[in-house]
Amino acid sequence: MDAEVVAALAAANLEVHQVLPWFEVLAEAYEQSPGDWHEFLARLLAGTDGELAAPTAAFTAHADANGQLDLVRRMVETDPAELQEIVTAETGLRLWHMVVAQFGPGWAGWDGSEEGWGQFRDWVYIGANEQDPRMYAETYQRLEPRGASPLTERIEALRALGFTVTGVQAAEAS
Repeated sequence: MDAEVVAALAAANLEVHQVLPWFEVLAEAYEQSPGDWHEFLARLLAGTDGELAAPTAAFTAHADANGQLDLVRRMVETDPAELQEIVTAETGLRLWHMVVAQFGPGWAGWDGSEEGWGQFRDWVYIGANEQDPRMYAETYQRLEPRGASPLTERIEALRALGFTVTGVQAAEAS
Protein backbone atom coordinates (compact mmCIF):
# COMPACT_ATOMS: atom_id res chain seq x y z
CA MET A 1 0.00 0.00 0.00
CA ASP A 2 1.17 3.49 -0.88
CA ALA A 3 2.43 5.16 2.32
CA GLU A 4 1.14 8.56 1.19
CA VAL A 5 -2.35 7.13 0.70
CA VAL A 6 -2.23 5.67 4.20
CA ALA A 7 -1.06 9.03 5.58
CA ALA A 8 -3.88 10.82 3.75
CA LEU A 9 -6.45 8.44 5.19
CA ALA A 10 -5.02 8.98 8.65
CA ALA A 11 -5.22 12.74 8.15
CA ALA A 12 -8.86 12.47 7.06
CA ASN A 13 -9.68 10.51 10.23
CA LEU A 14 -12.65 8.79 8.61
CA GLU A 15 -14.84 6.35 10.46
CA VAL A 16 -15.15 2.93 8.80
CA HIS A 17 -18.76 3.51 7.70
CA GLN A 18 -17.73 6.78 6.00
CA VAL A 19 -15.04 5.35 3.73
CA LEU A 20 -17.12 4.09 0.81
CA PRO A 21 -19.49 7.09 0.52
CA TRP A 22 -16.53 9.47 0.84
CA PHE A 23 -14.53 7.52 -1.75
CA GLU A 24 -17.41 7.69 -4.23
CA VAL A 25 -17.55 11.49 -3.95
CA LEU A 26 -13.74 11.72 -4.13
CA ALA A 27 -13.58 9.58 -7.28
CA GLU A 28 -16.42 11.44 -8.96
CA ALA A 29 -14.91 14.86 -8.19
CA TYR A 30 -11.56 13.68 -9.53
CA GLU A 31 -13.05 12.31 -12.75
CA GLN A 32 -15.04 15.50 -13.37
CA SER A 33 -12.11 17.87 -12.87
CA PRO A 34 -9.14 16.45 -14.80
CA GLY A 35 -5.96 18.28 -13.93
CA ASP A 36 -7.59 21.17 -12.07
CA TRP A 37 -6.96 21.16 -8.31
CA HIS A 38 -9.34 24.07 -7.60
CA GLU A 39 -12.19 22.57 -9.59
CA PHE A 40 -11.59 19.25 -7.83
CA LEU A 41 -11.74 20.96 -4.44
CA ALA A 42 -14.97 22.74 -5.31
CA ARG A 43 -16.61 19.51 -6.49
CA LEU A 44 -15.36 17.50 -3.53
CA LEU A 45 -16.45 20.07 -0.96
CA ALA A 46 -19.84 20.42 -2.63
CA GLY A 47 -20.39 16.68 -2.42
CA THR A 48 -19.30 16.16 1.18
CA ASP A 49 -21.42 17.87 3.77
CA GLY A 50 -22.72 16.71 7.12
CA GLU A 51 -20.56 14.05 8.75
CA LEU A 52 -18.16 13.96 5.79
CA ALA A 53 -17.33 17.69 5.97
CA ALA A 54 -14.66 17.47 8.70
CA PRO A 55 -12.81 14.46 7.22
CA THR A 56 -12.90 16.14 3.81
CA ALA A 57 -11.46 19.39 5.16
CA ALA A 58 -8.69 17.48 6.92
CA PHE A 59 -7.98 15.44 3.79
CA THR A 60 -7.87 18.46 1.47
CA ALA A 61 -5.47 20.29 3.80
CA HIS A 62 -3.21 17.21 3.79
CA ALA A 63 -3.49 16.72 0.03
CA ASP A 64 -2.80 20.40 -0.64
CA ALA A 65 0.54 20.03 1.12
CA ASN A 66 1.34 16.56 -0.25
CA GLY A 67 0.93 16.32 -3.99
CA GLN A 68 -2.60 17.54 -4.57
CA LEU A 69 -4.07 15.72 -7.58
CA ASP A 70 -1.24 13.19 -7.76
CA LEU A 71 -2.17 12.01 -4.27
CA VAL A 72 -5.87 12.01 -5.16
CA ARG A 73 -5.13 9.99 -8.31
CA ARG A 74 -3.29 7.37 -6.25
CA MET A 75 -6.22 7.19 -3.84
CA VAL A 76 -8.73 6.81 -6.66
CA GLU A 77 -6.59 4.04 -8.16
CA THR A 78 -6.70 2.14 -4.86
CA ASP A 79 -9.41 -0.45 -4.33
CA PRO A 80 -12.03 1.08 -2.01
CA ALA A 81 -12.17 -2.16 -0.01
CA GLU A 82 -8.44 -1.79 0.66
CA LEU A 83 -9.00 1.77 1.86
CA GLN A 84 -11.72 0.51 4.17
CA GLU A 85 -9.35 -2.13 5.58
CA ILE A 86 -6.78 0.55 6.32
CA VAL A 87 -9.31 2.72 8.13
CA THR A 88 -10.55 -0.31 10.06
CA ALA A 89 -7.01 -1.08 11.21
CA GLU A 90 -6.35 2.57 12.09
CA THR A 91 -9.63 2.76 14.03
CA GLY A 92 -8.73 -0.38 15.98
CA LEU A 93 -5.32 1.02 16.80
CA ARG A 94 -6.83 4.33 17.92
CA LEU A 95 -9.31 2.51 20.15
CA TRP A 96 -6.54 0.35 21.59
CA HIS A 97 -4.47 3.42 22.45
CA MET A 98 -7.50 4.82 24.27
CA VAL A 99 -7.79 1.58 26.27
CA VAL A 100 -4.11 1.65 27.21
CA ALA A 101 -4.25 5.32 28.20
CA GLN A 102 -7.37 4.88 30.30
CA PHE A 103 -6.92 1.43 31.82
CA GLY A 104 -3.20 0.75 31.47
CA PRO A 105 -2.13 2.42 34.73
CA GLY A 106 -4.84 0.50 36.61
CA TRP A 107 -3.03 -2.77 35.92
CA ALA A 108 -0.27 -1.59 38.27
CA GLY A 109 -2.45 -2.89 41.11
CA TRP A 110 -2.71 -6.40 39.70
CA ASP A 111 -0.83 -8.78 41.94
CA GLY A 112 0.01 -11.13 39.08
CA SER A 113 -2.32 -13.89 40.32
CA GLU A 114 -4.74 -15.91 38.22
CA GLU A 115 -7.66 -14.64 40.32
CA GLY A 116 -6.55 -11.07 39.90
CA TRP A 117 -6.19 -11.55 36.15
CA GLY A 118 -9.91 -12.30 35.81
CA GLN A 119 -10.87 -9.28 37.89
CA PHE A 120 -8.65 -6.83 36.06
CA ARG A 121 -9.48 -8.25 32.63
CA ASP A 122 -13.21 -8.01 33.32
CA TRP A 123 -12.80 -4.46 34.69
CA VAL A 124 -11.18 -3.43 31.41
CA TYR A 125 -13.80 -5.26 29.32
CA ILE A 126 -16.68 -3.60 31.18
CA GLY A 127 -15.12 -0.14 31.07
CA ALA A 128 -14.32 -0.43 27.37
CA ASN A 129 -17.79 -1.72 26.50
CA GLU A 130 -19.47 1.09 28.44
CA GLN A 131 -17.66 3.59 26.23
CA ASP A 132 -17.94 1.93 22.85
CA PRO A 133 -18.67 -1.66 21.80
CA ARG A 134 -15.91 -1.33 19.18
CA MET A 135 -13.48 -0.51 22.00
CA TYR A 136 -14.60 -3.67 23.80
CA ALA A 137 -14.13 -5.73 20.63
CA GLU A 138 -10.60 -4.40 20.15
CA THR A 139 -9.79 -5.04 23.81
CA TYR A 140 -11.19 -8.56 23.72
CA GLN A 141 -9.21 -9.35 20.57
CA ARG A 142 -5.97 -8.31 22.25
CA LEU A 143 -6.51 -9.61 25.80
CA GLU A 144 -8.49 -12.85 25.43
CA PRO A 145 -5.70 -14.86 23.77
CA ARG A 146 -3.42 -13.94 26.70
CA GLY A 147 -5.61 -15.83 29.18
CA ALA A 148 -4.24 -19.20 28.05
CA SER A 149 -0.60 -18.16 28.56
CA PRO A 150 1.35 -18.84 31.75
CA LEU A 151 1.27 -15.88 34.13
CA THR A 152 4.87 -14.83 33.50
CA GLU A 153 4.26 -14.70 29.74
CA ARG A 154 0.95 -12.90 30.30
CA ILE A 155 2.67 -10.23 32.38
CA GLU A 156 5.29 -9.65 29.70
CA ALA A 157 2.63 -9.61 26.98
CA LEU A 158 0.62 -7.00 28.90
CA ARG A 159 3.70 -4.85 29.25
CA ALA A 160 4.38 -5.22 25.52
CA LEU A 161 0.79 -4.12 24.86
CA GLY A 162 1.44 -0.94 26.86
CA PHE A 163 0.00 -1.77 30.26
CA THR A 164 1.73 -0.91 33.52
CA VAL A 165 2.14 -4.14 35.51
CA THR A 166 4.05 -3.71 38.76
CA GLY A 167 2.20 -5.88 41.31
CA VAL A 168 4.11 -8.09 43.76
CA GLN A 169 4.15 -11.26 41.64
CA ALA A 170 4.60 -9.19 38.49
CA ALA A 171 7.73 -7.62 39.93
CA GLU A 172 9.05 -11.04 40.93
CA ALA A 173 8.42 -12.42 37.43
CA SER A 174 10.67 -9.80 35.81
